[in-house]
Amino acid sequence: MATYLVLIGAASSVLGGFLATWYRARVAGKVKFEETIAERKVAAYGKALELVGQVQSILVQGMEKDALKFLYDNGRWFADSLILLPHTFVENWRSIRLNLQCAILKNTAQEKMEAGVKRDTVINDVVHLRGFCDELARQAEASIRDELNLPECKIKHPQNGCSE
Repeated sequence: MATYLVLIGAASSVLGGFLATWYRARVAGKVKFEETIAERKVAAYGKALELVGQVQSILVQGMEKDALKFLYDNGRWFADSLILLPHTFVENWRSIRLNLQCAILKNTAQEKMEAGVKRDTVINDVVHLRGFCDELARQAEASIRDELNLPECKIKHPQNGCSE
């Protein structure tokens, strides 16, 4: 009887040791996975801030074709980072691209039109789309900043405005 108790104790010890080791390995694997994802997210967020800043700069200059080309040139990065980026950033990046295409088409169309009310309406649509894309870029930047708890970068001006 004592032999059985010793064998049961030994088996319980072995099983307990195995389960403890398995659990530690499982937890360590999850921690490593989460650390890897966090590192990749931070890298993707940093690149996203850089790229959306460049898009904003191109948009301020009113160069829709250059902005669209820039978005397409960075399409591979976007596709690779898609699952790491905040949903708002993804939506806005895609929306900027589609709205820029629309602005370019409308701008091309208005260039072929004769002066008049219809042409003025199309020009106003293009201006509206430019402003909308700029706002989408600001929102995309804000979504990254929110995820990282970074404050908004505010441009400061003198109290009397910009002097020339």
